[in-house]
Amino acid sequence: MATRVGLVGAGMVARLHADALRRMHDIIIQCVCSRSLKSAANLAQEYGIQKIYPSWEALIKSGDVDAVHILVPNNLHKEVFEACVAHNLEVVCEKPLATRIEDALQMYRLAQESKVKTTIVFNYRFIPMLMYSKHIVQSGELGELRHVFGRIYQDWLSSPMAYNWRVSGIEGGPLRVMGDLGCHIFDLIEWITGRKVMELAANAKTLIPQRKAADGRSAKTFSNTILESTNYGRTIDVDTEDFISVEFNMELGVVGLVVLSQVATGRRFFMELEISGEKGSVYWSSDRFNELSVYSEKGQITTYTKDFRLLTPDVKQAITLPGNLPEGFNETFLGLLDAFYQGKSSMHNVVPSLEDGVEQVAIYHAALESAKSGRWTEVSRPW
Repeated sequence: MATRVGLVGAGMVARLHADALRRMHDIIIQCVCSRSLKSAANLAQEYGIQKIYPSWEALIKSGDVDAVHILVPNNLHKEVFEACVAHNLEVVCEKPLATRIEDALQMYRLAQESKVKTTIVFNYRFIPMLMYSKHIVQSGELGELRHVFGRIYQDWLSSPMAYNWRVSGIEGGPLRVMGDLGCHIFDLIEWITGRKVMELAANAKTLIPQRKAADGRSAKTFSNTILESTNYGRTIDVDTEDFISVEFNMELGVVGLVVLSQVATGRRFFMELEISGEKGSVYWSSDRFNELSVYSEKGQITTYTKDFRLLTPDVKQAITLPGNLPEGFNETFLGLLDAFYQGKSSMHNVVPSLEDGVEQVAIYHAALESAKSGRWTEVSRPW
């Protein structure tokens, strides 16, 4: 029997989820809701969704769905999640799980008690070559690990005329870039290395202190639209960061640095991750999405590609396109959601758990405290 899915939210991320879901077997996108009925109607028309509900409460109580994807502003995650669990619905929750550690812990404990099937959308785990980097690191090929470097640059908020709910500390949380991008890269770093971040020092900066909002409208995430300076009546004081750097210490002496920006002008999207050990280093970047480079102590460089003949069984399971056809960002959502709904045993340690979501909120919370105090801060894990 097909699983009936309801989408709570109809923005950019909802389109990524809908695109993945419609490519899966035994999945029906049954309905959608949004605070913007126009956005919900557009999404329904584009993806053949039959029903539109006026609110997430109505969708959850409808009896029309078996699972719900929570794709709304971060401050609503907990409330929607609790309603889903109360109605025994499976939950796919966008990141971050929450912006307060207390809320994240309550959600995690509620899921444990109810036994409801849940996941958090750390979809970057399903980039095949990053998955293969985990195999290289865990096999000991790099020897004892020494340091990690990660970077994500975007520019969709480079203009002071760009505004989105993520900019609001109320809706998005007090750390915007850390919540939007940091949870992805820190999840990858911990998942690939098998080490926890123990303490960190964060430097968060708001580089555009005021933004303009146009007649109540907001810029679409990753929009390529050239923003004009006319008809922007409201000036908004920004209370979230545009840039953050995080220096950190991990278990067993591994050190690292992560740099994140949403105002890196000209960089539509760029991500890189490098992990170095005593015998070599492994490097991946979004510019060469389907390649992974391994540098050895002897100066040799080995470049792996998305080749079924070379990769491990779990990586092969994550590949969605045949042969050496290039995978892209959309396929990471397909890989995660397919593994979650199909319950693939080989993907048990790949599909993110709600505990993984709480872990990233703990790192987020430590970064917030460090940015405020200007001091190194321990990552507290009260669970």
